[in-house]
Amino acid sequence: MADSEDITTVLSSQPPVKEEQGGGEGGGSSDRDAGGGLTDAQREVLDRCLQALRQAQNDSHTLAALLLITRLCPANQLDKATLRRIFEAVGLNLPARLLVTAIRRNENSGLPPQELLSLGTALLAALSTDPEMACHPQLLTTIPVLLGILANDPLNHKKQEAQEPNQEVETGPDCKVQSAESSNAEGDLSNEAKSGGEGKTSKTTGDNSSEANGVSTSQETFPSSKLDEAIAADCYQILTAVCALPRGPDQLLSRGAVPTLCQAVQQNQTFSHEKGLPLLGCLVAGRTKDRVWSKHSAELVTLLVKLSKDFSQAKDQTKMDMCSQLVQFLPPAGVAVESKELKEVVASVWGVLRPMLQSKLTPRQIGPILVLSACLLDLYGWEFVGPPKFCCLLVNRACVEVRMGLEDTPGNEPSPELQHTLTGCYRIMEAAIEQACCVGMSQAAPPQSSIPSISLQQSRQVLGVLEEAFSALIYHLQQVDQSRYCDPFIFATFRSLCSWLAEETSCLKEEVTGLLPFLIGYSQSHLQGENPEHGLSDWMSEMSVKEETGAWTGKEALRYLLPALCHLSAEEGPRKVLLTLDTPALLVDFLSKSWTSLKGKGGDVLSQGSQHGDSLLSPPQLHRHRARESQEEPMFQNVGGPSE
Repeated sequence: MADSEDITTVLSSQPPVKEEQGGGEGGGSSDRDAGGGLTDAQREVLDRCLQALRQAQNDSHTLAALLLITRLCPANQLDKATLRRIFEAVGLNLPARLLVTAIRRNENSGLPPQELLSLGTALLAALSTDPEMACHPQLLTTIPVLLGILANDPLNHKKQEAQEPNQEVETGPDCKVQSAESSNAEGDLSNEAKSGGEGKTSKTTGDNSSEANGVSTSQETFPSSKLDEAIAADCYQILTAVCALPRGPDQLLSRGAVPTLCQAVQQNQTFSHEKGLPLLGCLVAGRTKDRVWSKHSAELVTLLVKLSKDFSQAKDQTKMDMCSQLVQFLPPAGVAVESKELKEVVASVWGVLRPMLQSKLTPRQIGPILVLSACLLDLYGWEFVGPPKFCCLLVNRACVEVRMGLEDTPGNEPSPELQHTLTGCYRIMEAAIEQACCVGMSQAAPPQSSIPSISLQQSRQVLGVLEEAFSALIYHLQQVDQSRYCDPFIFATFRSLCSWLAEETSCLKEEVTGLLPFLIGYSQSHLQGENPEHGLSDWMSEMSVKEETGAWTGKEALRYLLPALCHLSAEEGPRKVLLTLDTPALLVDFLSKSWTSLKGKGGDVLSQGSQHGDSLLSPPQLHRHRARESQEEPMFQNVGGPSE
């Protein structure tokens, strides 16, 4: 480079770029706290630097102007308009070429690779603070390079420089795009970006043992190969900014983010646990969960095995924190059925949870534990939970939390954190009902291992606490007005109560009869679309785990209530109430819409429904298998249960 010595002098005389610029993460001055922006002197310097950027004749001049900007105008003090001016003056081509040049380690670039990498990631991190820049196609093409940096630390790994061009730093075709773009730029840096083959002759020493591992070396073997913290923080900031975009997760998934981030966690790279795991959690949760697990199941199972080992070895408070983390990385129920490794993981996690649930816990501590327990029950049912006595304890603790949360909540509106805990408790209660009354499984699904029968006294205790918990649900729903019909938590409460009413017809008769106006009104509101808000339908669409799940139709609420209506309509008292609520007209409307939907979809839906063992007009799992249809002995003996 023509001015490489001058630039090197500037770099060495300035404080580290990362600490001044911050990438929008930490630090910040009183000016920013007072309202952000720059002082008049800073603004004057910035204008001159921007003019220098626009008139730069080579990369050296561009870097000099950028260094002055990062020195005098930290990125966390710049507003979007100013960042956009810098972006228009510099563009994304330069930082991308800085990354490629650093990775290829060409000695003629005039700057150490570490400095090039530091400056390139800092520029991208600053620009990514603006969502419009974060979704720019040029920035998106750097994602594979950034992922490779986080997983492989290419400046310290000889193996990376010996790979084929289409495999360097796991960039694939995206790296070639940057090299092609650099061919039209001026300066020595652009020449180095084009001649990537020359940089391959530069090798680091002391990395011979990395030949045994294609892309990585353990931290125990090379403790000095830790990725620079500032570079890692900037890389994660860019990826996190992209993930926050509407199509951000898809952009990261299509560029191999999941296996690469799993590799970084396995190698314990810099910030891989602090920043990499939360980013991975966003990618493997929600509607993309099935797709990610079907494509990267091997990597995710390996990661889950590691997390379960960390969970079993963690200290008390760390275990509490890891409960929420483990929930994110559990697979969909269908993936878990045949995996031996996953069964071992689930059994191991239950082994850690048992003493935790048997100890004294505050409401804030027990919440994540119960949510994790509910998710584990979704995978393998009661098979690995433990002895019957512990199963009863788990149900009891869930029921106690429900009673405390719904009966003692000020204003009758639980906090979001409490709602999350209660929905986990609902699932445990539903699993107890399924095990008690629906042990027999059809041939369409593999049977879950049954648990040895508990004593008559334990059965009565479990049924007693369930009755008290569902009494609390009834009490809570009695307080709900129509303005909250679109609240997802109300739907979860409604669904859980329906699971009880589908099987239990002898308990809480008066309370259930008194609640019928709400149950019918709630179902009617969703079926006929009387509620102008779409909060529940939007939430169902956003949180749908199954990508093939159809849009919310409003029929779902009544589907869960149908089994209870079958029981209630057979008794004189509830039947009179149902007739006064015009329930027959509601059922006719429901059947008409369901039949119209079936006719429109043709015979494929009927065949799919029979393959999955679900009736299209009945709630899945809750009413599918009655205990009286099975020869197996239920976990909880039906003491005071449904009258036949």
